[in-house]
Amino acid sequence: EGGGDGGVAYDAESSSVIRLSNGMVLYLREVNNYLALVCLLRGDNLQKRGLIDYNIDCFKQALSQVFNVPRPSIARQEG
Repeated sequence: EGGGDGGVAYDAESSSVIRLSNGMVLYLREVNNYLALVCLLRGDNLQKRGLIDYNIDCFKQALSQVFNVPRPSIARQEG
């Protein structure tokens, strides 16, 4: 009986950290409904998680600007 989230177990800030046996870390973050960012980091760099999250948020904003650029219509190109 979760709160009124429609059964969704994640949100825009969902992430996952997987520590590998070689000391590296896989850090996964959702970018949008169709895309996730996978980072391979040295374990000691995960201490800078705030900076990593800030850079990912900047990347997400830039990516949304790229995909929200209006395409010129064919009618305008022919004229």
